[in-house]
Amino acid sequence: MKQRNPWLDDLKAFAIYLVILGHIINNCIINGYESRICGILYFTHIPLFLVISGMLVKDKPINTKFLQNLLLRFVVPYTVWSVILTTFYLGRKHLFYDSLTSNVIVYYNNWCHSFLWFIKVYLIVFVLWQILKKSTIQKRFIIGTFILVIFNLITQENKILAELASLSLYAYTLFGAGALLKNYSYKLTTIHMFILLIFFATCLPFATTSNNYFELPFSAIVTRGNWYLFFIRLIAGVCISTILIYCGKIVCSPKLSHNFILQSIGKTTLQIYLLQSLLVEAILNRIVSLPNNYRGYILAFILAGIITYLSFVIIKFTKKIKVCNFLLWGSF
Repeated sequence: MKQRNPWLDDLKAFAIYLVILGHIINNCIINGYESRICGILYFTHIPLFLVISGMLVKDKPINTKFLQNLLLRFVVPYTVWSVILTTFYLGRKHLFYDSLTSNVIVYYNNWCHSFLWFIKVYLIVFVLWQILKKSTIQKRFIIGTFILVIFNLITQENKILAELASLSLYAYTLFGAGALLKNYSYKLTTIHMFILLIFFATCLPFATTSNNYFELPFSAIVTRGNWYLFFIRLIAGVCISTILIYCGKIVCSPKLSHNFILQSIGKTTLQIYLLQSLLVEAILNRIVSLPNNYRGYILAFILAGIITYLSFVIIKFTKKIKVCNFLLWGSF
């Protein structure tokens, strides 16, 4: 059986670090959301994670066990964290003073339109990829993309579904690109990387907050007719991900590639993503305010490393408690 490449887990650890860094810049630096660094991060962190996930994906038989694993691994922790975050943001008073119906509606709306969008999108992408497993990778990429384009077109009138469809299309194309890359990565050379770097550099002028996958969804692209921006985001994400994967394979020494902490962080990225939504987006932004200058960004880089490691430690210890392991982390 072919062994999993350890340096890909190192890169996944780097990807979740970039996600946390982006959230710190968004939430803790004054006007950080509008910065060029933030725009470049949007072009980099999620694409890197999705491309790597596409390279690592394995076909699974779709049966009762498959559906049960999805429910326990994704739906249960997603639901629990949606409740935790909703309660944290709204406070406990509404639980006692609002009616049961009002509370149910609030929690249900946040479950549908959650802060944890990536979990829902990743689940859709993974399931669709498995449904199409009888086709070749190329056909899976094309057919899945076509299905999601149709899904986007028929959900434009529903805000929640339209957002979910738009993010799923973006994620699926990157995930599929990663699966395609797996078969060609051994053929890549330094010259190819140089060409990809030029392509990525030409995309950088468009790496602004207004062009990220939230601010410029499928519906906005249809309305404005600027389809080229979707392809620019895709090309930029695939290019920088391929470059980082290629460089990571060369740079990661055997000692670094077998570093226990990096490997463990790389294998718990989804759990870290869940926890950082509370640590960074709900707590840190209330107690930390950084200036929009080089000192603020240096501190943001340092804080991102601290939060990444802290999340790993918290997950490691809480996984020892069966209830937490099941409800919070989707492990069983």
